[in-house]
Amino acid sequence: MDKSVVGLGIGTALVRHVLATAVELNEKAACKAVVVVALHGNARSWWEHLGFTPFDPEDPACLDLYLLTSDVKATLAREA
Repeated sequence: MDKSVVGLGIGTALVRHVLATAVELNEKAACKAVVVVALHGNARSWWEHLGFTPFDPEDPACLDLYLLTSDVKATLAREA
């Protein structure tokens, strides 16, 4: 990761694009969720801030997260 761009909103903008694409795919191919693997614990927190849920919320080491496509619109509205 290029630390010179941290905090500029580039990652959030990319996630917004991916989530909007997932909504489009859901209309055509029944995309149920967007799944990510966080790089580390701080990244997990960032994904959770965006509305993603860890597959095992009780395990702080769990870096696999998901966001149901039915929740994408709320996430996009919150991050606008």
